[in-house]
Amino acid sequence: MSAGPSLRLVPKSPPSFPVCRDTVEALEQLLIAARAGHVVGAVFGVALLHHHYMVNACGTFSRDPVLGRGVVAALDDEMRRLVDELD
Repeated sequence: MSAGPSLRLVPKSPPSFPVCRDTVEALEQLLIAARAGHVVGAVFGVALLHHHYMVNACGTFSRDPVLGRGVVAALDDEMRRLVDELD
């Protein structure tokens, strides 16, 4: 009896997604500015894989949520402008 081809199970690797270079660059620049004491708070939304996201506030904006909401409103205006550019 001849041995057939040997089969080996290979673990399925997660799908590979390209690194978003402008995201990495922006976060690195923010980190440099934060370590230098120039960034004292942030309100942000982060896009994750599989259409997930997270939002958070830290620093000045956790202590002054009214100011944080104003920045979120300005971000909403900017996102609306970007949407309008799609038309």
